[in-house]
Amino acid sequence: MRPLATGGLTRDPKFPDLPTAAESGFPGFEAVQWLGLLTTAGTPADIVARINLEVNRALHDPDLVAKLAMQGTTAAGGTADEFKTLILDEVRNWKDIAQKASIKAAE
Repeated sequence: MRPLATGGLTRDPKFPDLPTAAESGFPGFEAVQWLGLLTTAGTPADIVARINLEVNRALHDPDLVAKLAMQGTTAAGGTADEFKTLILDEVRNWKDIAQKASIKAAE
């Protein structure tokens, strides 16, 4: 098996010679896996801020960063608003793609 391209907008530092899909002729293509932590709607802002602070602190711990890297994952972190924007952008993007491809949800 030989990888052809990565799904990110930038090259993966672990595979610097592997082009992105955009570099391979698919401009704007991005398909990456991400993980995040969610809570229930209506959680008080101070609680969300505290959870966000602690998660970001953990994502900067060298031991955790190393363990994630061993699994091929890069710790990113960020703000709750940035994560909300990411989710909304992903839903909009994949919804548009599914509609253009006439993909329907299973019932």
